[in-house]
Order: sequence, then C-alpha cells, then structure tokens
Amino acid sequence: MRTDNIPLRPMKALKAGPNLVVHFGTRAMPQRFDVDYASIPGRWGLFRQMLTPSGRRQLPDVPNPVNVLQRCLTMHQTPDSLPLGPLDLVLTVPVLPGANFMDFDRHSDVFEASYQWCRHQIDELVGQESSALAAILATKN
Repeated sequence: MRTDNIPLRPMKALKAGPNLVVHFGTRAMPQRFDVDYASIPGRWGLFRQMLTPSGRRQLPDVPNPVNVLQRCLTMHQTPDSLPLGPLDLVLTVPVLPGANFMDFDRHSDVFEASYQWCRHQIDELVGQESSALAAILATKN
C-alpha cells in the first residue's frame, strides 16, 4: 500500500481535467545517513545512553522517528511522478524559511505565505497567457 499525498490519480478518476495541483514539498534529495548498524546499541544499551548527554553524543547519526515519518509520507510524492495531462497545472510552493514538517504552531503563517505565493504565480501565468490556467479558469462556475 502506498500513501497518496497528491491525489491526482483519484481526481482523474472523477474528472479528466484540467486540474490544479498545489504541491507542498521539495524536490531536494532526502538526507542520507551513512550508518554502521553494528554500532547501534540494543534496547537497554540505547536506554542507558539516552539518559545522559555524553551517552547521547556517542550515538550514531541515524534518522529519528519524525524523519522516518516524513520520508514515508513524502515517498514517491513529487510532481515529476504525477500522471499530468496537457492542461494540468502544478504549483510547487517553496518551503517557508524557518518552518519545518512538524511545525504545527505556524500553520497560519505557512497558509498565508503559500496563499500569497500562489496568487503571485497565478498572476504571472495570466500574463504569460498559460493555456493550462485558461482551461482551469474556464471551468470556474
């Protein structure tokens, strides 16, 4: 089973297009961890090392649970992997400086910044006479 954070395939099952996808993600490669798995302690050894700052510093650099969750949720979720039609439009919102995946306190800031960025992109596409944007606007009721 795979997560679908960009549900374009189900949308295309409902309507052929045009579709506007606002993608909150990055095209950057995920961080790689060069891990010597033999150096990772077992449960009790890990528990003991986690109790002290000096013990925590000795632990190898491995993904934490939030990193793993983020990778699972965003795996295969790039605009490049979408079944885009000729009139589908993808707007990839840049990451808000200072915000991260788990920064729930700033959702209003992220929403407002993303909204303003999208408005600016749409204004630019209007100026460029984008056929995809024209098709999307033509479906507006």
